[in-house]
Amino acid sequence: VPTDEDEPAANVYFRAGSSGGRFRMDFTTPIDIVRVNTYSWHPNTRGPQLYKLYAADGSDPKFNAAPKRGVDPASCGWKLITLVSTLPDEGEEGGQYAASVSDASGSLGKYRYLLFDCYVTELHDNWGNTFYSEIDVIGKN
Repeated sequence: VPTDEDEPAANVYFRAGSSGGRFRMDFTTPIDIVRVNTYSWHPNTRGPQLYKLYAADGSDPKFNAAPKRGVDPASCGWKLITLVSTLPDEGEEGGQYAASVSDASGSLGKYRYLLFDCYVTELHDNWGNTFYSEIDVIGKN
């Protein structure tokens, strides 16, 4: 976890100049997910978060655990949970950001996998990939 606003070694991010990317979490067995929290911190455009969150239990016969960019995960066994955007409407983009994904029912569902499809937060230069500082997945019990 970073202790300062610009610590590349303490964050997860995609290569400068790339359009983002995907990463997957595998819990080895399905868990009942209550909430997913993501945190980021950077003094500039790498602070805000922009990603689609997908989930899967792995049971779909068409399931592809690692769909490449350009392949819609929903076409290969993944369920779109939500689009997360902490992009400010105006003003400075730097700072600390937190996003929390949950459902009024108390559960997002029972899933083995989560897929984060991350996008750049700006296209003015090569430095638009978010510095993800922490990701917490909270399960029931």
